[in-house]
Amino acid sequence: MTFQEFSDQLIFFLTRDFGYDRDQLRSLPRGYEPANESEAALIRDTNLRYFNRESDILLGNFMFANCFGFSPEDDGGEKSETVGEKPGVPVRTFERLHLDALYDDCEKGGFESVLARLRRTRAEVRMAKASGTLEHADDYQRTKDSLIVRPLNFNAHHRTLKGCIYRRVGDIALVLYILFAHEKGRYISGRIPREALEKWGISENAAIDAALGNTERIHPATLAKLVRRPVRKAMATAYKPMGLLRELTESIEDTRLVSLSGRDNPNGAVSLFYPGVMELLFEKIGGPYYAAFIGLDGVVIHSVSQIDARTALESLKDTNTRYNRPEDVLSTHIYRYDGNSFEIVRI
Repeated sequence: MTFQEFSDQLIFFLTRDFGYDRDQLRSLPRGYEPANESEAALIRDTNLRYFNRESDILLGNFMFANCFGFSPEDDGGEKSETVGEKPGVPVRTFERLHLDALYDDCEKGGFESVLARLRRTRAEVRMAKASGTLEHADDYQRTKDSLIVRPLNFNAHHRTLKGCIYRRVGDIALVLYILFAHEKGRYISGRIPREALEKWGISENAAIDAALGNTERIHPATLAKLVRRPVRKAMATAYKPMGLLRELTESIEDTRLVSLSGRDNPNGAVSLFYPGVMELLFEKIGGPYYAAFIGLDGVVIHSVSQIDARTALESLKDTNTRYNRPEDVLSTHIYRYDGNSFEIVRI
C-alpha cells in the first residue's frame, strides 16, 4: 500500500466510523508553510508536541481535523483531542494524526493495527469525558484529587513545558497533570496550564505537593531487589519485590541492587519525590545515598558507603544507551541525598 493509498483509506474509515465529515479533514505534507497566523500557531504547536522543535514549517505529514479541544495524553498512543459528543453521533477523537507514524504501523502490522490503535484512543477519550473531570477543571476543590505528577527529562522537554506547571530538580521536571483515567499501567491525562493556578488560588508548590500525595495514593512507593540467576549458560536478571517502602520494618543493609518505583506505575521514578520518601530511605539505609534514575519507571538506590559515584554513573550511562529509548531517558546524572539536600553529583 502506497502512502497516498493509506491516506485515502484512513479518510474513508474516519468518515465512516469516527464521525467526521470529509470536508473536516485536511492533509498537510512535510515542509508545508502556513498561509496565516492561525495555521502557523497550529504548526508550531504540532512541531513541539511531536518533534520537540520550534519551527513554522511542518516537520512531518499530518492530517488535521476542524475540531479543537482539550488534549489527553497517554503512554504510547496517538496524541488526541476531543470535542463534545452529540447524541447518536460517534465521538470525534482526533484533532491531528501523525500520518508518518501511522503509516509505519500499517507497514508493520497491517491497516487493521492502525484502526485498533485509533479505536483504543477513542475509548480512552470517552473514558476521560465520562469521568467528568474536565467539566470542573477550574475548580480546585473538585479537581485536586485528580492531580498527579509525572517525571520528564527537562532538557528534552523544556520547549513543550512552556506555560505548564512543573518543578525542576536538576535535569528532571516534575510535571503536574490532571488524571482522567488509568488502567493496566496506561494513563489518560493532560498537562495543566499555568493560568489554572490563578483560578485555583494556590501556589505552584502547593499544587505539586498535593499532586505528589495523590500519585503516592494511587501508586505507593515499592522496593525491589535485583537478583541474578543462570538461564541457558548465561546470567539473567529480575527484580524480586521487597514490599511497600512505608511498611518496611527492617533496615536496608545492602543497597547495591535495590530499586525504588511506584506500584503499577509506568512513571514510577517519581516515587522518590513523594513526601518524606527521601528521608525515610536515608533512615533505612543509615546514611547518604546515590540515586540513579534508570528510566521513567524507576530509580536505583546506592549507599554512598557501598559504591563510588563514578561507577554508578557509568552504570547509568550503560542503561540509558543499551536499554532505554530516547524518550524513556529521565536523567543523565547521578544524584546524592545526604539527609538535607538532593543534588547532582558533579564528576
